[in-house]
Amino acid sequence: MPTSVTRTVRASGGDYSTLSSWEAGEQANLVSLDQIREAVCYNDWPGGLSDDVVIDGWTTDATRYPRITVAEGHRHRGYPKSGFYIKKASSGTSSVLANGTGGAYARVEWLDVENASTVSGRHGIRSFSATGVLVTNCLSKTNGTGSSYAFAVQAAGCRLRTCLAHGSAVGVFASVADFEARAVVAAGCATGFSLSSSPTLKNCIGFNNTTHVTGGDAANSSNNAFTGGVGFGVASVTGITSASFVSSASNDFHLVAGATSLRGAGANLFSEGVTIDIDGDARPSSGAWDIGLDQYVASAPSSLNVAASNITSSGARATVTLVF
Repeated sequence: MPTSVTRTVRASGGDYSTLSSWEAGEQANLVSLDQIREAVCYNDWPGGLSDDVVIDGWTTDATRYPRITVAEGHRHRGYPKSGFYIKKASSGTSSVLANGTGGAYARVEWLDVENASTVSGRHGIRSFSATGVLVTNCLSKTNGTGSSYAFAVQAAGCRLRTCLAHGSAVGVFASVADFEARAVVAAGCATGFSLSSSPTLKNCIGFNNTTHVTGGDAANSSNNAFTGGVGFGVASVTGITSASFVSSASNDFHLVAGATSLRGAGANLFSEGVTIDIDGDARPSSGAWDIGLDQYVASAPSSLNVAASNITSSGARATVTLVF
């Protein structure tokens, strides 16, 4: 079992003050050391951390790799700018880039990224020739035009799980055949999912994109949902509206109680390694799932009022009121 080596990334008082300095300082042969090295980020920057990080120069395999994550209590709440985030008018091509063999098998979790550059070809989170990269519970946006991707996958064995791509020229770009997107929402993009011929989508949502999907393997994709009347894959849901979400205008794609076309309409992906939703809530191991990045959970009562009446020497009648 690999040993985990954890370093903190904070504005002050942490092990490192930027992700890029963590990456440079922690590069190592993780296979020979039998280690996982992780950066744990904190929400210490009111305007977001201005940084570009290139994950490269490591020696890794499928069980020993660099991992970027965010501390509990400092993570986004499923919509942009609600926890730790990175915002940069990027000097590099990507805000977070796993590059070549030295970035293989990297894990990127809980990041909220905005590449604010207006130049075409500037990306959010990208795997460029780095195989086996896993991106989960991340949010990403680019402000560029043309070939600017919120998420870009250009190497084999990479996976995207429970993520939001929003407001970008392209939400999710994948040029490799074995790419899989699971429980991913692409919203407000010129193209939601731009894929080569073979990638598959399951439990994904395309919301108010100019074009939802280009390319991809519709025969092996399933349980996706889209605005408009054109679906993609088996068991598609079409014609979804903003009424299904807490606030699509704020890119908050948590489901509401009335989202009947999405609740219980998804494939169960537990056996594919998807076990939590965008909030970290557990997905059920059996039965149908909800489509999208959120597994609906009914709100708990906001208050509990207990009153007693008909009080006598032998007892009283209690009244309990739940306020939602």
